[in-house]
Amino acid sequence: MSEQGQIVKEVIRELVTANRILGHEGVVDALGHVSVRHPEHAGRYLLSCSRSPGLVTEGDVMEFDLDGNPIDQRGRNLYAERSIHGCMYRARPDVNAVCHSHAPQLIPFTVTGIPLRPVCVMGAAMGEDVPLWDVREDFPHNDGMLIVNNAIGSSMAKRLGAGRTCLLASHGAVIVEATIKRVVAVASSLVANAEILMQSRILTLTVGTRELRYLGSGEIRAMTELIFSPRALERMWDYWATRAGCGVGEAAR
Repeated sequence: MSEQGQIVKEVIRELVTANRILGHEGVVDALGHVSVRHPEHAGRYLLSCSRSPGLVTEGDVMEFDLDGNPIDQRGRNLYAERSIHGCMYRARPDVNAVCHSHAPQLIPFTVTGIPLRPVCVMGAAMGEDVPLWDVREDFPHNDGMLIVNNAIGSSMAKRLGAGRTCLLASHGAVIVEATIKRVVAVASSLVANAEILMQSRILTLTVGTRELRYLGSGEIRAMTELIFSPRALERMWDYWATRAGCGVGEAAR
């Protein structure tokens, strides 16, 4: 196998591990998905065929162009919301991994107007501001809520802007980063932070106070740098991969 072929194979194995991790940790459900930009073709990305992330294998990974067209479909079913991925890669040259989550912990912050802000160390990776995108704003006559074409995907990508995370009204979230391992860390921290923030809000009502301690800008920068450091990121990745049943540094076949 050529050196380039080996690189692609390693990226595919890492993508499979990311699917297994995100499925096991409850970040994605049966319908969520994660992708990676093709390491040799910036105008393409790798994404599984339509399958539960917790069951994805190397043979399920397919190659797509940025319009969501499969390079070699071979009769396999496709994710309906793959426009999320192509539109993000087109809008953000710095993005090399994309995750779409339906985690229920996120939904309350998409329907109440209450902002999702970081309150814990790991939550710093989600960023200081998490915008909310509502399909109704740009597509008021569209009764569907899914991101199924480039027009809707581009609208969402514009709302996310230069950030890492964007909430989708009554739907979930989109998370983007420069690497697969980083996108897994951010997606996991987003869900964990949402759960902690919800519990904290309930506790403030119970004890009669309204004050919450959110992370400041400096804390967010410092903790994000720590989370993304090679030592911390590799420790988290190995921990999650082991929990998901993947050997350290390996993907399930």
